[in-house]
Amino acid sequence: MLPAIDTLMTNRPLKVITELRNNFVILDFDDEDLPVFDMRVNYYQDINHYLSSLNPSNLVTVKCNFPRHNFLEVLYIMLQLAKRLQIAFISNSISDEGIHFLKKHKVTGVFSVNELLNDIAASRRRRANQFYLSNFIQYNEPALPNDLCSFLSLSYVEIKILYLFSRGLSNRQLTSKINKSYHTVKNHKSNIIRKIGIDGSDQLMQYVHLLQTMRL
Repeated sequence: MLPAIDTLMTNRPLKVITELRNNFVILDFDDEDLPVFDMRVNYYQDINHYLSSLNPSNLVTVKCNFPRHNFLEVLYIMLQLAKRLQIAFISNSISDEGIHFLKKHKVTGVFSVNELLNDIAASRRRRANQFYLSNFIQYNEPALPNDLCSFLSLSYVEIKILYLFSRGLSNRQLTSKINKSYHTVKNHKSNIIRKIGIDGSDQLMQYVHLLQTMRL
């Protein structure tokens, strides 16, 4: 059972965000006190059920620092939610490529914790409460590793297939999970292999393990 919204707001510096909007929800993957976010359990179903009643105009913020958590799993959850809700992302480390990737997949805003709090103060001075809907922060970090740069070229469906593959699903199981034909699933996997530049499906699981410790 997912905790109530007020128990999700447990990171003290971020509590100030709740003053901006009544229906502001934070999914804090960095809070060790929330057992629902233990990477050993399948919490996506609980999160999805909990958020299904929200109006599409509500903003959901995902707070997570990599590589502490499973990069592929958290990213899949975030992109899945972004298809029907407004999603923002808070992290203290993100590259320009990562920002572009999230924006392409309709993630509304990308912030670091300190810069977000500064922007909150600025929004109060100008009596605004929509600042986070268009404010993309740029970072001067080193370029991403080639392995991750190639990952950022994948489509949402390809990321979904890669995530489900990482959970041990076979091609036939994937067909029912994503409602695609067996031939289409095989084509998607071939495209994934081609885009990320590996030598066949034998290396695909190795690549998935590499992604689990990546940072965006």
